[in-house]
Amino acid sequence: MIFFDIICEKKTTLISRVMMSEGAKNDGLLGKEFLDQILSKIDKILIDFFEREDIRIQLNPCISPYVAAKAFAAVVREPYHYNAILLNEDITLSAEERKEHVKTRIDMFLHGVKKR
Repeated sequence: MIFFDIICEKKTTLISRVMMSEGAKNDGLLGKEFLDQILSKIDKILIDFFEREDIRIQLNPCISPYVAAKAFAAVVREPYHYNAILLNEDITLSAEERKEHVKTRIDMFLHGVKKR
């Protein structure tokens, strides 16, 4: 839930816009720094979780903890994150809507989109 709350913050949208427009300049120096200082730390929390033995044994062996972490983060943040960055839409979900969004995305990540 904390991860999605961070995504919903206006300052996250603004930082993401700057990184999309400026990150690749100067051989990607700013982009690399952003990845190293911010995104890599978030990824590490998720990767460490997926590397836990009790979790890893439940994962498809063809999917690394790194890929699982990246996929999970993408499923949770969308469609709101890119709409905020590219379409200038504020993320105006209530606490209850955020909770439901995260709950639904966790279920979707674990079980897919097919009706059970």
